Amino acid sequence: MPSDVVVYHSGLLYEADMVAEALEAASIPYLRRMVTDGGVELPMPDDAAPIDGVFWLIRVPRALRADAERTLRDLPMIAGDRPGFWDPDAQPRLRMVFRLVAAVLILAFAATSLL
Repeated sequence: MPSDVVVYHSGLLYEADMVAEALEAASIPYLRRMVTDGGVELPMPDDAAPIDGVFWLIRVPRALRADAERTLRDLPMIAGDRPGFWDPDAQPRLRMVFRLVAAVLILAFAATSLL
């Protein structure tokens, strides 16, 4: 069993920074990790930048999980627990529009290739 647990994950780098700063202010040790869309977990680079398909984890020691969750409870987070390939800010209607446009483009391409 791992000795640390994930207390926060997001596709928004600035939120991961806010979480790290709050944990540091509360003197709770933490690890910042970068996870690719393939599931590979890596140490967060010093010059981290938002990238499609990458999200950020914050891990704390298992014994301090409750303290970390109390510390993070009042932070103004947008992403919550919705990381992954899609932008955490994307609204369901925006995703639907994207899929509709993609379907129309695919159909148009298929129709032109049949001519």
